[in-house]
Amino acid sequence: MKQQKGFTLIEVMIVVAIVGIIAAIAIPSYLESVRKSNRADAKASLTNAAHQMQRCYTLNNTFTDCPMVGTTTSAEEFYNIEVTVTDGGAGFTATATPAKAPQTGDSDCTSMTLNNLGQKDATPDNDGRCW
Repeated sequence: MKQQKGFTLIEVMIVVAIVGIIAAIAIPSYLESVRKSNRADAKASLTNAAHQMQRCYTLNNTFTDCPMVGTTTSAEEFYNIEVTVTDGGAGFTATATPAKAPQTGDSDCTSMTLNNLGQKDATPDNDGRCW
């Protein structure tokens, strides 16, 4: 009698189940790591906007007519950067909000802000991971 070689259906199903369990753990972890690294795009763009606003203020003594006021996209285009003038031209707030995936799924940092006083904030950022 000749012995059969190969895998049984049960063995294949066990391997598929193991791969599924590993993927269910690895994919969300990987996406969170990607989102975390992409937050550097928002940080750099907010810092750049703040530098340009401060440069404009030293020339004009107001933030009102600065070219950065309004909405632009970040360098890597993961975020929309909105700069608004506050306190009648004496201050500004720059806000980064996710513009495209995978950042649109970032529930830890739905927005990040930086103002003329250098104060950094994020929403919801319950554990301080955004900045």
